[in-house]
Amino acid sequence: MDLLKILDAKPEPSLIPTYDINFDYRYSRTHQIGTSMSDFQMELLDQIVSLHYSDILKYFHDNVRTPIIIDSLKTMIMNSLKVCNHPYLLIDHYFPKSLTMRDLPNRLVQTSGKFSILNDLLIQLNKIAINPLSVVILTPPGKYIDLVDALCSIYHTTKHSGMKVRDINKRQKNKNFQIHIYETNKLPDNLNFDWIINMDITKKFDDLKGNIINLVGFYSIEHILWFYSQNLSSIEEAIEKNLEQITAATAILRSRTGQIPSTLKPIYSKNLHFLQEYLKNPYDWPIPNLLPIKSYSAREVEKSLQTETKFSFDNEAIIKEEMASTETVHSKNSMISHIIQPRYKKTQKKQEYYQKKRQEKRYLSNPLIDDIAITSGQNEVLTHARVYALGKLISEYGRLFEEVKSFGQFQQPRLKNFDVMLEAKNEMTKQVESKEKNLRDLELEIEKFKVDIESCTLKVKNYKKLTDELQTKPAKLLQEKYSLLATLISKRQSLELQKQEYKYTSTEIEKAHISIDDSNQNIEKRQLLINQLQNTIREQLDSISTNNLITEQKTRLTLAESALSNEEKRHIELESKLADALGGINEFKDRRYVNYARNGLGSRKI
Repeated sequence: MDLLKILDAKPEPSLIPTYDINFDYRYSRTHQIGTSMSDFQMELLDQIVSLHYSDILKYFHDNVRTPIIIDSLKTMIMNSLKVCNHPYLLIDHYFPKSLTMRDLPNRLVQTSGKFSILNDLLIQLNKIAINPLSVVILTPPGKYIDLVDALCSIYHTTKHSGMKVRDINKRQKNKNFQIHIYETNKLPDNLNFDWIINMDITKKFDDLKGNIINLVGFYSIEHILWFYSQNLSSIEEAIEKNLEQITAATAILRSRTGQIPSTLKPIYSKNLHFLQEYLKNPYDWPIPNLLPIKSYSAREVEKSLQTETKFSFDNEAIIKEEMASTETVHSKNSMISHIIQPRYKKTQKKQEYYQKKRQEKRYLSNPLIDDIAITSGQNEVLTHARVYALGKLISEYGRLFEEVKSFGQFQQPRLKNFDVMLEAKNEMTKQVESKEKNLRDLELEIEKFKVDIESCTLKVKNYKKLTDELQTKPAKLLQEKYSLLATLISKRQSLELQKQEYKYTSTEIEKAHISIDDSNQNIEKRQLLINQLQNTIREQLDSISTNNLITEQKTRLTLAESALSNEEKRHIELESKLADALGGINEFKDRRYVNYARNGLGSRKI
């Protein structure tokens, strides 16, 4: 045993014991490796959530479930997925125009935490590739495959779809390590490789042959979708069923996106060197599975949206490249200024050693140094510890003041709502009082109706007694009454008939009088005509002597005499008719008088 070698070797980082890992997960063929996030990715994710701020509030606070709001939340999820893979996928105009640049892999690693972990994993696989080792990388469809191909430019890489950006690098050292890149929607049927690295969390490949490693960002939308789709067939089904919880976790965990758990930081600080043994002999997986995602309430979502999330860049290499790119405008490094806005000052002051030490927490945690009396000898001297404690108190006071101020901002609308509710309550009490008054009035009316009903029942009883008494009288009185009524009805009917007959006879008499007057007038006219003819005959007899004329006049005379006799007969007939009519009228008058006298209707009261 070489103790010197053991003592001189670097200590291995302390990892989680293997007994804390689920047994089925340890010995399965599918595992997850959590990835970090670059500052640019975290800031973009926060901006995506901020863009959908109003729709998230409507969904949780106002409980709005319209198709527009749901589509907006799904768009937020899809854009967050693109940013988790690489920011270039979301911002098209930042996509590199040339993927053959020598320094492009480093830029891809610096701008995406997932590409950084993929690069570390490929480095470890390349180290163990003494024998032929084939690795396939599965990417989402689109430009993602070109970025992965650009990252793998230093290896023996075969890209089976997408845009051809370069030929196979024949000068790469390790010929045993071969990489194949496929899009997840264009996989062949007989896919069989040693290692399968899945970059598309929206697809599941449990049926593929080989060891599968899924790269998932810690506490990102990928982590959330992976958790909620474990027992479902697809990511789309998980989004449809758990849209509320997915949106809540995305909004709340945006400040923790890409944060590596403290227990796993030693592994990631060594660029996944700890996985070499497992990659050589893939039997016992040493890293625990991703942590489950909590369920969050609507109140927690609102509070998280009201909290500002800040990210501080710590990329010294990128800042140095940016400083160099400012000198040459047309250099290849100048593109970084369009991707990450560097937060630095050109005239940065270098902090002194003691200033840094005073700002470190462990300097103030020493109980000997923390005692002001020991450090300074005077309790009244304003030391750095007191300034630091005062600064902490001031910052805490400022935080509390801002919190109270935020409470005041929420107090005004709540007071307004309370006033509105109070007015509504007063209005409702007035309505209740008016309704109660109406109810009392109705009760009084009901009492009056009850009294009226009692009086009506008494009257009904009295009427019933009268009807009973009428029913107990002799039947003869009723018979006599009914017979008198029948007689009265018949007499009234006969009287109506006689009235009609009288009217008819009176009209006939008037017509007869008119015809008699006409006949008298005709008789007078005929008599005048006869007299005229007789006069003319006499005159003609005197003046004319011929026999023919005499005979002719005689014939005319005979004709006139016959007409006169006819008129006299007609006159006699009319006079007889008139006499008959007058006799009928007299008889009708006598009969009418006799009927009234005989029946005694005029003298008897009915």
